Amino acid sequence: MSMLLNKRKIEKILPLLIFAGVLCFGRGALGQIILDTTPTVSRGEVLISELLFDPAVGGADYVELYNSSSLPVDLGQLFLVRWEGGTMRRFHPLPQGQMLAPQHYACLTTDKAWVMTHYTVCDTGSLHQLASMPPYPQGSGTVLLALADSTVIDRFDYDVHMHSPLLRDSKGVALERCSFWGDSGQPATWTSAASSAGFGTPTCANSASLGTMGGTLISLSSTLISPDGDGYNDQLVITYSLPQDDMFARLELYDAAGRCVRSLFSGTLATQGQMVWDGRDNSGQALPAGSYLLLVRTSPSAGRRYWETNRFTVNIWK
Repeated sequence: MSMLLNKRKIEKILPLLIFAGVLCFGRGALGQIILDTTPTVSRGEVLISELLFDPAVGGADYVELYNSSSLPVDLGQLFLVRWEGGTMRRFHPLPQGQMLAPQHYACLTTDKAWVMTHYTVCDTGSLHQLASMPPYPQGSGTVLLALADSTVIDRFDYDVHMHSPLLRDSKGVALERCSFWGDSGQPATWTSAASSAGFGTPTCANSASLGTMGGTLISLSSTLISPDGDGYNDQLVITYSLPQDDMFARLELYDAAGRCVRSLFSGTLATQGQMVWDGRDNSGQALPAGSYLLLVRTSPSAGRRYWETNRFTVNIWK
């Protein structure tokens, strides 16, 4: 007898296996245990992060993925699926043997050279050329990410009207996810890639991590914090620029359960400045690895209802 165990299940049943092995030692009843250390992806663990569906003339579409889980993912498990007439029509495989690390991006296209020529690519090793991809119409369509058994991992029904109304021409402009907390199907989760980022950020953190709110500018040093004392991304630096002096602001961080784990600031601010978060909660304890929501609320005065809110996803990696 052989048992194929997935890594995500090992922690739960390993004590039982050991106990059973002790009871059956010498009898051959336990048989052979095969530990499959490649995690099986579940819905929402790999998210569609960015889409270029209307490239410049002669260009190629691209789809960017983001690993929101705490374990590496083998891209070879996944497929981009053509969705037509309410049916999965064709499965386009992703590269075999390519691992996507937690809180990292991978970009998929049929013309890697063209993407590298027209956009800034932060990690060329995470830009993968596929033999084929589903067609993504210029007006509207569906990006579907699934397993071989048709289990849907993420779905994005896009429309050209999701682009910023300030754009005169959306050709060559990618749609980016504003937050990894929202549902991929919600239009509010998406926005146009910033012009300052070249209208697309394949393999890079989305330009939506640089937020503007009615004259208020908030930027993060990174969307990833690794507070392990090695001098790299140990702290999150939040830089702000406000339209007026003495604005009232509150900065809070929430965990995946919606609990406020850190009240970073509450009070009035000068027009410009910075704040630092070290990855700790309100009691000074280091928070576990995972995704957290940073809420930035500002108001002209403490006595008025907050009139601006911005949301950022920040990931702790250990």
